Amino acid sequence: MIDLINRFCLARGADLHMQHLLSGMRELESLTEKHFKHEEAMLEEHYLAARKGSRVRESILAAKTEHAVEHQKSLSLLREMSRTLPADAGAARSKLCGELKKWFIDHAVGYDAQMKTIVQSA
Repeated sequence: MIDLINRFCLARGADLHMQHLLSGMRELESLTEKHFKHEEAMLEEHYLAARKGSRVRESILAAKTEHAVEHQKSLSLLREMSRTLPADAGAARSKLCGELKKWFIDHAVGYDAQMKTIVQSA
């Protein structure tokens, strides 16, 4: 995912055509969806393995629910970014670069760090 985001931010010349940006966004959406499914499956696995009635299990359940909601919001945001690309490829690249960096950092810091803590404590 980081590689794709970096490609948007560093696009120049031939890589700056709108078709390349749209294709890259579709690739990013697909990769992100697979990544989210993997995260949700890991949380489910840890939830099932945790002792019933334990605080860890309750924390994992809360994280599972919150993470799934955030994943849907993130996928919707990525799709919206694709739909609202400006007609100018240069402006689109600049807009995407900033939005994708913010989105990725917010998700990684806000949710993936939480998931890491839960998995390590299980």
